[in-house]
Amino acid sequence: MARFTCISGCGITSGDRVPTEFQYDKLLVDLYAGCTDRQGMSGFMRALGELTGSHITTLVHADLDNPSASSLLTIGAGPNEILSWSEHAGDNPWMQRYLPEIHAGGVCNGDAYLTRKELLASLYYDGFLRHIDTQHSLGICAAHEQSRAAFLMLCRSGRAGAYEEDCLQLFQRLAPHLVNAFALQAQFEYVDAQAVKLAYRQRGLFLLDAAWNWIGGNDAAEDIVAAGWWRGRRGTRLLAAHPATRSAWQALQRLAGQGGMPLQVIPVHDPVGQLVAFASVHQHSANAIGKQMPRYAMFVRPLKPAPLEPLASHLRQLFALTGAESSLVLALRVHGDMLLASKALGIAGSSARTRLQSIYEKTGMHRQADLMMMIDALAETVA
Repeated sequence: MARFTCISGCGITSGDRVPTEFQYDKLLVDLYAGCTDRQGMSGFMRALGELTGSHITTLVHADLDNPSASSLLTIGAGPNEILSWSEHAGDNPWMQRYLPEIHAGGVCNGDAYLTRKELLASLYYDGFLRHIDTQHSLGICAAHEQSRAAFLMLCRSGRAGAYEEDCLQLFQRLAPHLVNAFALQAQFEYVDAQAVKLAYRQRGLFLLDAAWNWIGGNDAAEDIVAAGWWRGRRGTRLLAAHPATRSAWQALQRLAGQGGMPLQVIPVHDPVGQLVAFASVHQHSANAIGKQMPRYAMFVRPLKPAPLEPLASHLRQLFALTGAESSLVLALRVHGDMLLASKALGIAGSSARTRLQSIYEKTGMHRQADLMMMIDALAETVA
């Protein structure tokens, strides 16, 4: 499913489509501000829509291999329309005709690639465009590398008519600036990634591209691979050493492939099954284009050894855990699995689950992974 951000619709102005120099300069100011500020990009898109008489303006970060996983920033269309778009994105005849000649800076006038008769007979029109009152499109390819691309798209209704030559000339004039703006955005994101590497030197940082290949990180990440917790080398996909970690890792990738991924935390086991760390994975950039641009960031935080009795004492004092509850927390930290923890304590699984629910209520946690991350942070204070 596509990720989207919907911004309230813009008004359509009629009359002269040629912007004044002041209007054009303001467009550029907002465009370049959008490299670091979404509000600036929204202002640019809204003004461009008004100048060109477009009722929908959309910025698409496209996955050309899986169009429904693309992300959108749109003005003039609501959530229901965008969800419908994600279902029909692969049927887009404009994109199908344009793909063989796609290149950064290219301007695509939909009417030049498809006759009105062909458009109205298409599945894309019947399933999507008809419902958003669109028959004409005009776009710029802002960036393209392999299966990733970014497009700025304008839409008009049949009543508004085809885009005039003035609009085409405006797009030709804007195209190099849009390419530059996206290149700058990529550089800013690269600098951000380097800053993150410095900030997290004590944790393993793996930077991953859109295909989940390991493309960067820090020295601690190299140490984690050397320890055997993960297997792989730069430029390839990481493989978790233990089946439990591998299963969680694959499930997370499937979730991301469906079009969205909130922050995820997974347990990390060494090759013999010992819980050794927790990994937090989040989307570093939804707009990453190019094989060397990070799409995801994974932080691996090794569990720090801590004397068990002082840690148990802290748990009892801070959260009013009983002795049995604190013992379960420590067993979970050591084994990383409820079944193994309950066996180590010599208690039934049902008893362990009852204790865990009480622990959640007292600590304010809701998931075992979150509880373990909190306990690991507490362990640093008593180590």
